[in-house]
Amino acid sequence: MDTMTKSIKEQFDLWDRCVQDDDLRNQLARLKGNQKAIEDAFYCDLEFGTAGLRGVLGVGTNRLNVYTVARASSAVAQYLCKQGAKKAVVCYDSRLCSQLFAQTAASVFCEYGLQ
Repeated sequence: MDTMTKSIKEQFDLWDRCVQDDDLRNQLARLKGNQKAIEDAFYCDLEFGTAGLRGVLGVGTNRLNVYTVARASSAVAQYLCKQGAKKAVVCYDSRLCSQLFAQTAASVFCEYGLQ
């Protein structure tokens, strides 16, 4: 990790200290010592685009996981509240983690007072 940028190392260390999800913790453990994999998982934040939040499932800021879904949901909730919305509809499909991600988004929306 000598050549890894400080911000990537800080992000990795933060996730290593704070992540509670067992699957993501196991993924973090497997990344340790693999500089290239760590850099790929943490070099940027996963972007929210016109098709929504799309990306590889996994651990890191550049991956689709409950933490990146919660972050994006918070931004959407803030926007909805600024627009005067009182309710939001959250759906899921048969893709991997879809129900978990929907529950995560719904929880975030409730935290903002949206039904």
